[in-house]
Amino acid sequence: VMAGRAALHFGAGSVGVASVQPETVSVLAPELLTYPLGRLGEVVSRYDVVVVGPGLGEEANVVDMVLADAVAVVADADALVSLDSLMATSAELMVTPHAGEFTRLSPDPPGPESARVLAERLGGVVLLKGSPTFVTDGDIPWAVTSGGPELATIGTGDVLAGMVAALWARGLDPVQAAVSGAYWHGVAAGDLAVGTTVTADRLAAHVGRWATVT
Repeated sequence: VMAGRAALHFGAGSVGVASVQPETVSVLAPELLTYPLGRLGEVVSRYDVVVVGPGLGEEANVVDMVLADAVAVVADADALVSLDSLMATSAELMVTPHAGEFTRLSPDPPGPESARVLAERLGGVVLLKGSPTFVTDGDIPWAVTSGGPELATIGTGDVLAGMVAALWARGLDPVQAAVSGAYWHGVAAGDLAVGTTVTADRLAAHVGRWATVT
């Protein structure tokens, strides 16, 4: 829900969420399209970019279905388990691990060079969340320094995944989408923190203030 709401507020034209509890999603976010998880196979190909992982739990078959059928994938959170599955996909791929998740995908400690090596192995983009955040497609990594400790709040990474997916779907190339999304994610969180406590639900709506300046 947080990823979906963030994507919608950040300019994606149509956002759907597939869930084992579609009725709950509809109540929490009536602005989003909802699908039962059993229909995932028939709807994945309808979308320009698919985010997989937030709220997923141990539904590993879902990751495989998305990687098989989607055109472009942002893999986050619980989708960051099997490096072999990620390497086997023919979809354009972006992974968005924090430091702990990065260790599932790489034997090297998280950092700009290890992110670059992982991106080369995946043939995709790595957005390594942290302070700073590093973005690379195997080339020299970008360092994104916006944002602060407020982004340690649970769920804010899901918001970032939605933002990046929205920018990618809007036509930015994946590296640009990752760098821009990470930057404005930090800016929005810092701005929100001035007046209130940063929570993922507040941030998912607040990012809309910067949706036209990416």
